[in-house]
Amino acid sequence: VKPEKVIPFVVTKEQAQKQFEDYFKGKKLLPNVFLNSRNRISEMRRLYVPYWLFSCDACADMVYDAEKVCTEQKGEWEITRTKHYLVRRRGGMRFENIPVDGSVKMDDKLTESLEPYDLSAAIPFQSAVLAGAMADHADADCDACEKRAVERVERSVEQTMLDTVRDYDTVNERSRRIVTERGSATPALLPVWLMTTVKEGKTYTFAVNGQTGKLTGDLPVSMGRFWAWFAGIFVPLAGVTMLLFV
Repeated sequence: VKPEKVIPFVVTKEQAQKQFEDYFKGKKLLPNVFLNSRNRISEMRRLYVPYWLFSCDACADMVYDAEKVCTEQKGEWEITRTKHYLVRRRGGMRFENIPVDGSVKMDDKLTESLEPYDLSAAIPFQSAVLAGAMADHADADCDACEKRAVERVERSVEQTMLDTVRDYDTVNERSRRIVTERGSATPALLPVWLMTTVKEGKTYTFAVNGQTGKLTGDLPVSMGRFWAWFAGIFVPLAGVTMLLFV
């Protein structure tokens, strides 16, 4: 599948390296191997990752059970009145260019953590833009990627509809119907700096959005440091609580 759009790199190699170095600062729960040694990049790649950009219309019909609760005191009696409501919301939304990682080799959680991209900066695909970078065609099945895009659309529609149901004490969804239609998919290439570092024989992967500079990675947590931090917070709070009850 030949890409139709591409976002050129904005972040330089030096800027991506600095992002990597700064990433470890202030993270006190990391194991000693990350804190007591210089974190060197074992490998760094300039990649154009294949994506599918999905667009569609979404129509929703949502029904909620809602309640308003009012409590008042009359003499020695406390009276609680509960009013029950059936709330209905219907509406439509348009979604443009929802990015879904089209590479089987790339971790979906890693690439989704790099969002958002400014897709208004995308240009028609030109092979010259790929000079000095690695690139691949989308090898993830378009239908499978579409399913993930629809799930994101449904979550957005669900939350948007729920946000309009205001001024109630409780709101619970009774039924929902969300339909997507007039969908389209556009293959595109988006820029990513991919870096790895090796600690005690284990490889850790980090990625930098090649347009915005946003960095993401999956760092381990030292449980010893976590419990020490937790005890440092919990013990003083427990002491304050005990004093309040003395």
